[in-house]
Amino acid sequence: MESESIMSSESSSSSETRPMVHHGQYLPLTQKYVLDLVLATYVLYVGLLWIPLNDVMMTKSCYFELKYNASICESLTNNSAFLNEVHRVTKYYGLASNIVASLPAAMSTIIASNFMTRSGMKVPVICAIVCTVITCALQLYSFVHMSLPLVFNVIFQIPQAIGGGQLVVMTAVQTRIALTTSAEDRKYRYFLLRYLLLLSNLIAVAIGTPLYKHHGPFSLAVLLIGSLLFSLILIVFVFRDLGVYSNESVCTALANSADFSTLRKGLDCLEQARPGHARAQIYFMLISLTIANIPYAGNVDGERKNLHSWRIVAVLGCLMTDDNTLLHHRN
Repeated sequence: MESESIMSSESSSSSETRPMVHHGQYLPLTQKYVLDLVLATYVLYVGLLWIPLNDVMMTKSCYFELKYNASICESLTNNSAFLNEVHRVTKYYGLASNIVASLPAAMSTIIASNFMTRSGMKVPVICAIVCTVITCALQLYSFVHMSLPLVFNVIFQIPQAIGGGQLVVMTAVQTRIALTTSAEDRKYRYFLLRYLLLLSNLIAVAIGTPLYKHHGPFSLAVLLIGSLLFSLILIVFVFRDLGVYSNESVCTALANSADFSTLRKGLDCLEQARPGHARAQIYFMLISLTIANIPYAGNVDGERKNLHSWRIVAVLGCLMTDDNTLLHHRN
């Protein structure tokens, strides 16, 4: 009898901290796909901001960092020496911006993922979007005040990094799919999610730069803030957590979530001896992925002035094949 009571008490305590798994078919459509839509809208925001931001950073590099005159900066494509120098400076600040945005976001995502398993997904996603709104407002401020040094564009990434940004939203979506979809149906959900994000990227490339070039930063600001506010409305008023996983307050759950044991376990797993030099292969893979991402930091390409004339088919081909040479097919 005593052992049965102990087992029942253990099972009841474990059920208080573990989320209940729901099958996707029992969820209404608004709950089944709402986080996917939030992520797609967030990706749309990232795409809308990224290309004009790179253009602004190249302009600042030319005028204020390198102090070239207007005749040089307006005809960079005709002078490869000046263009390469502008690319070098822009890539330096772009890489610094990526580091500032990525490393704190990775730490925040670890805390947010622990929080999600204790108290649900709504609070971390709301924090991520609110912090992104702050970063968006600051970056748009730099669009208007072009005299601000490029280092401020790097610093302006900090609020979004603290909130976790896209990493937190993606973690919430992946967790939601795992909890609400059967193992047989998950591949279809992931397939649908992939092409939903592809569509968001395509729309961003198609309308982001033309809007900025032809209608100015104000119209772009309206679209950027609007996309983020739409995500915020969805997560606040439409999305519902599957259930309260514990009776902790938000502050207590946050304090208990600041535990990096998951990261330590991952590092310990990485250090384990593996047959066939598998551990060395994992290290080389991580180093290769890091190096491969460096060339994409900072600027789009040397033809960014004509970005609005790219064919949509060529852009779609680039997104589908990751072949940047397709970007040079223009009207």
